[in-house]
Amino acid sequence: VDGVLYVVAGRVIHRAEAGGTSAVIGGMPSDGFVSMARNSRGTGPQICIVCDGIVKIIENGVLADVTDTDLVPPNSVCCIDRYFIFGCSNGAMFASDIDSGFDIDGLDTATAESSPDSLLRVIDRGRDLIVFGPKSFEVWVDTAADAFPFSRQHTNSIGALSAGAITKATILQGSNVVDTIVWAATNEQGAYAKVCML
Repeated sequence: VDGVLYVVAGRVIHRAEAGGTSAVIGGMPSDGFVSMARNSRGTGPQICIVCDGIVKIIENGVLADVTDTDLVPPNSVCCIDRYFIFGCSNGAMFASDIDSGFDIDGLDTATAESSPDSLLRVIDRGRDLIVFGPKSFEVWVDTAADAFPFSRQHTNSIGALSAGAITKATILQGSNVVDTIVWAATNEQGAYAKVCML
């Protein structure tokens, strides 16, 4: 972000400058899967970090806890159209206020429920919100609704092996650059089903 690299290594959060200097800015109390996203604020963009239900935000180089009680402890975060989207293992998703990961309204929520599996991870593909479970995935798009701003558009009976088995990738199609998702997939019974690309 603005020439600074933020890294979570073990339980320690580091800030590394382009010249090679680095500093510890804080930590996470857990060793679980870490999900990070940044918003697109023009001044002081925020970097949101989620790990095992704990949410922290880096703003202007300072680390702070997100303590909004409307947010169910999330397992992942992504950012689309200036909203942080938090995914929770019970299937719930929450959208932050525009450009502010500290502010979550308990009414700005929806549920990934096309399949009875849990929610492993939310991840962005361009402006699409991809919601993965262990037996299915859903594609949501921003429809500017009054509460949760995204609406489900598509579902598929292909899941993901784990939250860490999903990654964003960029591919070239001729002269076009296309954002995509690659993951270790599972079938509708939850068994491993090779690697898929969306």
